[in-house]
Amino acid sequence: MSSNDAYANLLLSASLRERGLRGQDAALATELVYGTLRNRSCYDAVISMCADRDLDQIDPPVLAVLRLGTHQLLGMRIKAHAAVATTVDKSLFMARTEVHCAKCGGHLGHVFPDGPKPTGLRYCMNGVSLEFDPSTSPKPKT
Repeated sequence: MSSNDAYANLLLSASLRERGLRGQDAALATELVYGTLRNRSCYDAVISMCADRDLDQIDPPVLAVLRLGTHQLLGMRIKAHAAVATTVDKSLFMARTEVHCAKCGGHLGHVFPDGPKPTGLRYCMNGVSLEFDPSTSPKPKT
């Protein structure tokens, strides 16, 4: 919303109507947007501690997703397994842990067991930035 110079309440209301979201789905989307905006400075501090670069060096769409995920994990009662899930990926020469969105299955990256202490895990998360164009997205069935 910062890039569109829009008021959150006007943009969100229009988006919910346009996509036909009602009831619990609309309530979840509303909490995700308002909660993320309400706690943005706190979530930015958390992300800054975890990121390997300054926030202004993270692609804006990726940063927006990180903020939403941080709100789900820290500001809502959404369990970690409901936000992010893992599966074993055997598509290459070895078995590796794939990380994906628990809701849509979108690929986020991989976790390897050869990382630094104390966890011994190395996160290889994809940093591709996608441009969302609502005019080309499929409309929900009503």
